[in-house]
Amino acid sequence: IDTLSLPAASTWYDANVYLAPYQGTGRYVALKNMCLGTATTAYAYVDDFVIEEAPSCLPPQNLTATNVTTNSVDLSWTEIGNATAWVVEYGPTGFTVGTGTTEPAYSTSTTISGLTASTAYDFYVKSDCGGGDESANSNVLTIMTACDAITTLPFEDSFDTYGTGSTIYPACWSKINTYSSDRPYINTTNYSAPGAMYFYAGTSGTYNIAITPLFDASIPVNTLQATFMYKGSGSND
Repeated sequence: IDTLSLPAASTWYDANVYLAPYQGTGRYVALKNMCLGTATTAYAYVDDFVIEEAPSCLPPQNLTATNVTTNSVDLSWTEIGNATAWVVEYGPTGFTVGTGTTEPAYSTSTTISGLTASTAYDFYVKSDCGGGDESANSNVLTIMTACDAITTLPFEDSFDTYGTGSTIYPACWSKINTYSSDRPYINTTNYSAPGAMYFYAGTSGTYNIAITPLFDASIPVNTLQATFMYKGSGSND
């Protein structure tokens, strides 16, 4: 009926699953947890479980994004009721629902433009069933717009706005790694708090490479200089 993909671990989310798509004759409702991909474990918790009558105006499901560019994204969703109009609301990730930008839609797909490059956005869609009857919002969809080329100097990154941890890396930087780890990543060892780029290659011949965002062709790289604070752990690092 529905698949829940949560945006973060160790956080409780208010889940609403509408059973309208079900066409069988079953008399039970089941919850399934399974281990996917390369994961070796899969934990989930469910509490305060309620089955009740669904509202007459149902929210869309399966909100997805395609063709993500620096300033636009194509959205599509599945209508599980009878609505013929919808409202998309969006804003920077973490915005308060009801305070974002809204766009009407009259089919189950639309293009949202005027976005900012390399920025994370939250998107919701709800059904407009007419007569002032609107559904609840769909589950949130979070996307990052594509990174734009650097066109002005100086380009600076203190690595202090992303958080820290082995999964944390600047969105518009890329990396190459021949050592079996997530490095480089943003670590709590730093010159300016809270974080710095952390490299570690643990066996001979392996390496980590951190790669800046793209510089525009109007900026010849051989006219530039790079300055940074550097610290090693050993005399031959």
